[in-house]
Amino acid sequence: MLYLLTIIFKEIMESITIKPRNDSEMQFVMEFIKRTKLRSSLDQSNKAIKKQEVLDGITSSVEQINQHMKGEIELKTLEEFLDEL
Repeated sequence: MLYLLTIIFKEIMESITIKPRNDSEMQFVMEFIKRTKLRSSLDQSNKAIKKQEVLDGITSSVEQINQHMKGEIELKTLEEFLDEL
């Protein structure tokens, strides 16, 4: 999971972005914020964007497979694909 956590310090109007690598780190950070009573906001918009990108990629791949099965397009071989890289 990707979380972006922004902590805003009232007195100096600065913000810090924290990117926990896993749920355990996220829980630790959230507990710290609760105990210190810092004002914070949680932004999960990047997560939603990435999820949509994955879904779009899967949809596109399924459409290509269907077109290939109907004989409408020819798919690349693994060798052709690797040559492009």
